[in-house]
Amino acid sequence: MVVKSGLDFTTWKLFKNNLGIPTTQIKQGWILVKRPNQNGLCQMREFAVEKEYMGGGTFSAMKMAGFTEAGKYMKCQ
Repeated sequence: MVVKSGLDFTTWKLFKNNLGIPTTQIKQGWILVKRPNQNGLCQMREFAVEKEYMGGGTFSAMKMAGFTEAGKYMKCQ
């Protein structure tokens, strides 16, 4: 169960190729996850979402770019 979530960037971080053409936009964030049998602790895990450049100044819909399998244990607050 997700207890809290948040993003590190308020705006999208833009990446470009060697020619200066946009390739992707990325936002990173964190989720606090409560799992069973963890003695009341939660795991903090990092994730990223991205949009791919489609050309003509447009980007694709947002999709999951990845997340950490392991997390740091902490209080569920």
